[in-house]
Amino acid sequence: MSPHFFGEIMAIKPILTSLFIVPMTFPITAGPTVVHESNIASNRDLKNLALQKIRYEHAYQSNLIALHHAQIPMGKYVGELQGRWQFPSDHLPIGMTIDGLHIASWNILNSEFMDWIFKNTQGLARSLLTQEHIYLEGTRLSFRDLRVLANIKSMLKHPSHPRSVLSLQECSAPVIEEILRSLPEECGVILSSQTAVKDQNIVIYDKRVLDYNPSRSQIVRGIFSQASNKSVMNICFIRKDTQEIWRVINTHLPGEPGNPAPAEFAAYVTSLASPTELTIAMGDMNFNEIEMKTEFAKRVPPAFQFDMIAPYCTNIGLDLCSKSIDHFFIYAQNRHAIFGNAPEDVMLNLSRTAALLNAPF
Repeated sequence: MSPHFFGEIMAIKPILTSLFIVPMTFPITAGPTVVHESNIASNRDLKNLALQKIRYEHAYQSNLIALHHAQIPMGKYVGELQGRWQFPSDHLPIGMTIDGLHIASWNILNSEFMDWIFKNTQGLARSLLTQEHIYLEGTRLSFRDLRVLANIKSMLKHPSHPRSVLSLQECSAPVIEEILRSLPEECGVILSSQTAVKDQNIVIYDKRVLDYNPSRSQIVRGIFSQASNKSVMNICFIRKDTQEIWRVINTHLPGEPGNPAPAEFAAYVTSLASPTELTIAMGDMNFNEIEMKTEFAKRVPPAFQFDMIAPYCTNIGLDLCSKSIDHFFIYAQNRHAIFGNAPEDVMLNLSRTAALLNAPF
């Protein structure tokens, strides 16, 4: 942890309860987690976003298409990144745009699972993850948690791609409590459990553009045969401007090699496909884009449009190779304008970390 960051946090410790009511700015570090809390982007920000988007679309996306056609998973050997990893989770968020609304998914890394990081299973034992795994005195939130919370808020009010839906995985009870307390009034939050548990998936949505229909939503268990207690969020929204039904599925698949979870999840999602609804599944799926696409493609219902978006590598495997394991799957009968988002469109300065796992953007 930088001394500057530690000093700032300690200085505001007595007023922790108001940390996320007002904009929160972290000091510049060597990594990509500079938080911009202003609702209005500077001209320089917007120019940088445009440049990043051009580079993504023309330099990287063509390589991605070639890999997919060849049925070769994305990824490269990255080795032990250690201190070069200046990001508060071991997963990168991903984003997409559908008919003008922006969606994102992010596994934020529950502090309950930090042992895996300290054991150096992914070559990150001396990264920002461990440097900021220090709890603020008198709270259950670590400095890393605070950075995660600030980044969540920055995605919700991104200068060019503010998120209408943000699906999160691996949320701890203290982080959820702070999200519920500190997000602005226009944000709704849906939990995968109404009782406090150590690990949850949640969905944050913009109440100004989407209506939540609880009577047509459910938290489902028993989908995964080898992890029957794992839940899947099946959430029904109505888009206010078009009255279109959006069914948002948020998940975190069990990821052991040979686990049938990809086939089981694909079977569940495709069973929900309806001619009157748009179905969007997302989350940390723990299997690469080829494995997941294969299972979903087997089950496309007749006359349905099927889209998969896996925009870049998001995680590091035990073999120290980067991999894409966070994905979107979309089912609909009508055509929609669907685009994957470049890292800078998801979170400002995210491309710095994404470049460690992917070809240069």
